[in-house]
Amino acid sequence: MLYTTRARDILREIDALKRLRDRKKKSGWKWCMIHDQIYRKANNIAANTINQTVSRITSGVDAVVAEALSIKGMTTHGGNHKRNMNRTMRENCLGEFRRRLAQRCEGEGITLYGVAAKHISQT
Repeated sequence: MLYTTRARDILREIDALKRLRDRKKKSGWKWCMIHDQIYRKANNIAANTINQTVSRITSGVDAVVAEALSIKGMTTHGGNHKRNMNRTMRENCLGEFRRRLAQRCEGEGITLYGVAAKHISQT
């Protein structure tokens, strides 16, 4: 995540909202409103980060090369020991990042290459 001063301020605001939410009756009307507000702010930060990263990657280049990872395959198989990694991958919106990158490359006429994940470290 790109932590600008604005994003840091929003994260502090989210922490304050979490403290406020913790003092409300769970699943009550006010609790639900604060809970929705927290996650709406967090999603907006994530979307902004994705947009900024895609802009940095696509600015001034003719081609973009990305590894073609199967995110669904990486998160579904395994056991309970992968739970935190799965949650982190879903929260970071890797699929959304890849979709926006492809969309931006197509719109600006930049070639996007997908490299197979197998045997890429071998020469």
